[in-house]
Amino acid sequence: MKKLVLGHRGYTAKFHENTLESFKKAFEFNADGIETDIRMTKDDIPVLIHDDSILRISGKDMKIKDLTFEELKNIKVFENNNIPKLEEIFEIFPKDSFNNLEIKEVEVVEKTYSLSKKYFNLENILFSSFNVESLIKLRNLDSEVKIGLLIERVMTIEEIIELHKKINFYSLNIPVEITDHFPQEQIDLLLTKLRSANIKIAIWTLNTYEHFKIFEKHADIIITDEVEKIKNWL
Repeated sequence: MKKLVLGHRGYTAKFHENTLESFKKAFEFNADGIETDIRMTKDDIPVLIHDDSILRISGKDMKIKDLTFEELKNIKVFENNNIPKLEEIFEIFPKDSFNNLEIKEVEVVEKTYSLSKKYFNLENILFSSFNVESLIKLRNLDSEVKIGLLIERVMTIEEIIELHKKINFYSLNIPVEITDHFPQEQIDLLLTKLRSANIKIAIWTLNTYEHFKIFEKHADIIITDEVEKIKNWL
C-alpha cells in the first residue's frame, strides 16, 4: 500500500477549513483524499464542522445542535462560505480517493454510515473517532468497515492491542505531538509493534519536514494541512 496523503479538513494551509472549496482544492493538488469532521444539527442532518459551535468560524456563539440545517445555511462562515452537509462531499470525492470521516458525536454514527454506504464505496472510507462508544457502534453496524481510533491520551501498547481485539481497528490515528512525550527510539518501537499487529498508522496533523522525517517510514496515512508540501516530500 502506498502512503496516502489526506487533506486535513481539506487543503487548509491555503483555503478555509471544512468548506467545499477547501475539499475541491485538496483534490486539485493531488491529495489522495481528505479528512473532515461530522456533527449533527438540531433536525438530525450531518454537517461538516470541527467545533461544536460556530463561534470561531462565524463570530456567532451558537451550537450546531441548537440549529436546524436551514438556519445554518443562512449563516456565513469565513466571511462568504456555508457549512456543508455530508451528502455534498460525496459529489466531490473522486471514485478512487480514500477519505477519513471523523465522527464527533455518537448521535451521528448511524446517519454517517448509511449516507456513506449510499453514496460512496465503503472500502474507501475510514471512519475515525476519539469516542470508543462511537467506534463500537460502527463495528456493530458493519463487521468489515474501516475504523480508526484517534489517540488523545498516552496509551500503552497493551491497552491498544486489547481494544484492537474488541473493535478490530483498521488504523491508529496518532498526533504528531507524540514527539513531545517520547524519543525517536520509543516512537519507532511503538509504531513497529502496532504495524506488526496489522494496524495501519495515520499521523495527524503532519505539516513540517522535521515531523515528516520522524514518521516517514511508519506512516501509512499522512493527514496534513500542507498537501503540496507532503506530496513533494514523498
